[in-house]
Order: sequence, then structure tokens, then C-alpha cells
Amino acid sequence: EFAHEWTAEEDAHGVIMRDFALGTGVIGSEEQAIINHQAYHAGRVQQLRTGTDINPTNLQNAFAYLSLQEDLTREAHYKSGWLLGAMGKSIMGPVTGDEQNHYEFYRKALEASLAVDSDGTLVELNQVYKHFDMPGKDGIPN
Repeated sequence: EFAHEWTAEEDAHGVIMRDFALGTGVIGSEEQAIINHQAYHAGRVQQLRTGTDINPTNLQNAFAYLSLQEDLTREAHYKSGWLLGAMGKSIMGPVTGDEQNHYEFYRKALEASLAVDSDGTLVELNQVYKHFDMPGKDGIPN
């Protein structure tokens, strides 16, 4: 149930951002579009077919990865809103807020992990930070 709720929220974020990009011409078929619509569609199809697999080695590794990934996602969405002007800020504000909540959830899980096994958690944090990639890095071409 938790995974379904989380997935629905992430899907809503994607729809909001895609619709904004389509409506403003960021994604389009015209030459002035920043992202070509056909390339965007092909990338999304490939991403959905192949998925993203972070393969955490254990729960500590998952909490370390997810806390960093959610914090970076929040920061990226926040900065995107500022780059896109007033309308972008109003669109990205709620998305950024959701990502902040995700980050807080995993940060608290990571804090609990540190309390239970600080050495093991620090080893996993070190591994995650050394080898970190965002989820879409390998799955979304161009």
C-alpha cells in the first residue's frame, strides 16, 4: 500500500512537470523547443521498459541512497522552479514540498539506522556517496 501511494505521488509529479513543459514549449516539435518531443517520448518509453534498479545491498545502504537521492531531487526541483519564473515556482513549489517530505522520511530512517549500528551505517553512507548516480542516469537517453 505504501509503495502504491508513493508511486502515485511520483507519477503526479511527472505529469505536472511534463504538462508544464509541453504547455510552455520546453518540450515540443518546434526548433525553439529545448527538448524535442519525439526524443523525450522515446526516452520515457525506454525508461519505463527498463526501469531503474538501485540494488541496495542492505537496508542501511537503501536508507543512505534514498536520503541523498531525495535531497538532491528536492534541490533540483526547487532550482528548476526558480529558473522557470513565477509560473515555474508555483508549479514546482508543491513538488519540492513533497520531495522535502520524502527526504525527511529517509533522513529519519537513516538517523535510526545510525543509532542501531553507527559503524555499519557509516560504511554504507561512504559507499553510496562514492558511487552515487541519480535513478534516471542510465535509463533515460539524451
